[in-house]
Amino acid sequence: MSLGSRTVKDYSGRINGEYISNQVLSMRASERHNDHKKRINDGDSLYAGDLRALFPEQDLPSVPYVENKYKNALHDLARLSAEAKPMPVWMVKGSQVKETVKARIREQIALTIWEMGGQSVNLERRIYMDMAGAGYAALAVFYNDECDYAQFMRLDPRMCYPDVRNGKLVSMLYVETIPLRQMALEYPDVVIPAKDADKDCLIVTYYDKDEVVQSVCQTQGPKVLTTDILPGRWIHNLGVVPVAFRALDTYDGTYRGMLDQLGGPLMIRNKVVAYLDDYLEDMVHAPYESKNVLNSEELPGPGRVYQHDPNADESFIRRVAPASPAGAVFGLLNYMDDQESREAIQPPSRVGSVSQSIASGSFVASTQGSLSSAVKELQDMMADLRKQFHTIAFKIEEKYLDFEKPLIRAVGKKMTYTPSRDIGGNYTHRILFGAAAGVDVQYADVRVLQHQGAGFISKETARQQINYLDDASAEQDRIDREQAANILFQRFASDPNTSQAQLAKIVVELGKGNSLIDVMEQLAEEMAAAEEAAKQAAEAQAQEMAGAGGPEMPDGQALEKGAVPEGEAPAFAPLQFAPPPLQQQIVSSR
Repeated sequence: MSLGSRTVKDYSGRINGEYISNQVLSMRASERHNDHKKRINDGDSLYAGDLRALFPEQDLPSVPYVENKYKNALHDLARLSAEAKPMPVWMVKGSQVKETVKARIREQIALTIWEMGGQSVNLERRIYMDMAGAGYAALAVFYNDECDYAQFMRLDPRMCYPDVRNGKLVSMLYVETIPLRQMALEYPDVVIPAKDADKDCLIVTYYDKDEVVQSVCQTQGPKVLTTDILPGRWIHNLGVVPVAFRALDTYDGTYRGMLDQLGGPLMIRNKVVAYLDDYLEDMVHAPYESKNVLNSEELPGPGRVYQHDPNADESFIRRVAPASPAGAVFGLLNYMDDQESREAIQPPSRVGSVSQSIASGSFVASTQGSLSSAVKELQDMMADLRKQFHTIAFKIEEKYLDFEKPLIRAVGKKMTYTPSRDIGGNYTHRILFGAAAGVDVQYADVRVLQHQGAGFISKETARQQINYLDDASAEQDRIDREQAANILFQRFASDPNTSQAQLAKIVVELGKGNSLIDVMEQLAEEMAAAEEAAKQAAEAQAQEMAGAGGPEMPDGQALEKGAVPEGEAPAFAPLQFAPPPLQQQIVSSR
C-alpha cells in the first residue's frame, strides 16, 4: 500500500520494531487464529478437490469423482448475493427540499468512491466468498497521490489477524510473505544484500485508530530475527481504524465459514463412488476359473477355442463374479448427497432437480428458503461492511482529499463535489438492497411490478430497484423528453399549415443521423417566422375590411363582432372543412 505524500511523515510513535515483532509472535501463536487459519487451509483443499491432503488416512482418489459442492456452493452464494444492488441512503436533516438534494449528493459521492477506488469489477463477489468461506471480510481504506478519490483494497483473510472486542475492530495485523527482491522493488530506498534476494520476508502492516505502520520482518521458523519500520508511516488521526471489517455471526465467537463442515460428507461420497468404480473394474476384468479344460493355459482372444475333457463328468471355463454391492450402498450415496446439499445450502431445485413432474415457478421459488436466508445474511454483512467503508472514506476525503472532483453520476445539474462542503461531516446512512434482497433478480423484478401495479410504490421507487439503470432519478426526465417530442411531432405532422418542404426536411435530416430535437431546433425559427407572418396578414386584412365603408370602427373591432357596412349584403366566407382531429397523447407527469 502506497500512501500519499500529503500526510506521510517520518514519525517515531509508540509503534516500533519491537512492538511489531511481539504482535507477529503473539498473533501467530494464538490458538484462536491458528484454528481459523487451519479451517481456511482445509477449505482451500476442498476448493481444489484435494481430499487426500484433508484426509490422508483415507483411501481416496487423486481427483474428485463427484460434484465439488464446496466450490460450486461458494461461487453460487457469491453470485446470488452480488445480483442485488446495494444502495447507500443518507438521512435527510429537516423537511426542506435542499436537504433532500444534499442527501442525494452524498449518496452519489459514496457510489463514486466505491466505483473509482476499487481494484476490480468483481471485487464484491470476492468479498462474499471471503464471508462465506473464511467467516469474515476486511477492506483497508487509504489514499495516494495517484488518485483523486479515497482508495481501498481487499485484505486476504489468510493473512489477517484482527483484534476484535464486542464485534468492533480494535486493530488489524496484516502479514504477507514475499521475497525480499519484491520488497526492494516497492521500497527502493531499502538496501537488500544480493545474497538475500531470494529469501522470504514478512511485510507487516499494522492498523489502529491513530496510525498505519508498515514494517519488514525476517524470520527463521517461528522466531522473528529483525524488524525494520518501512518509510511511509501514516498518522491519520481519523479516530477509527481505517479498515472496514465484518465477521459472520457465530455462537462461540470464533471465525467460522458457512461451509466448514462440508468435508466429511464430500469425502464419504467420493470414497463410496471410488469403491463402486473398483467393483466395475473387477466385473470387466474378473479372473477366469476352469475345470477339466485341456488348454486352459491359453489366454482368451479372437478365434480361441477351449477343448473340454470328453471323459470328465463336468467341465467349464468362466469368470469369477465379484461380490455384488449391498443395496444399502446406493441408499448411502443418496443420503450423503442430501447431507451435502443441506450443509452447502444448495437445495436440489438449484440444479434443476424438482421432485414433482409438473411444478410452477412459485413452487420452485418456495424450495429456495434456506438459500434465500443465507444470501440475505451475506447481504446484511455486506451492508455493514459498506457502511463502515463509506464512513472511513468520507473522513479521508474531508481531511486529505478536499478539492473539487467529478461525480460518477450527476445530481440534477451538479456534476462535481467538494468533500468539506458536500459531505460536511454527515455520515449517517444505511445500505439497502431493496426488492432483490435474498432472492434472485427475476423474482425481484416480478415483485416490483406487482407492488407498483397495486399502487404500493411509485414509479421512481420501482426504477431504483432496477439494477441496470445507472441513474434512476434521471430516467423520468428522459421519458418526459421522449413523450414531449412525440406529441410535438404528431401535432406538427398533422397541422395543415405545415408545408411539404418542412416535412421533407425532417425526413432528410433524420436520415442523416440527426435527432428529432436537433431538426425541430433548426425549424423553430422558420416556424415562428411563419406564425408571425400569418398573424400580421390577418391583422392587415381586418384593417382593410374596416376601412371599406360604414362608420369608422377602430382596429376592426366591430367587424370582428359580426357588423356589416350599411347598404351592403353580408358576405359569406367560402365553405371550409374542419381540419382533421389531432392525435393527442395523455401522459402522466410522473
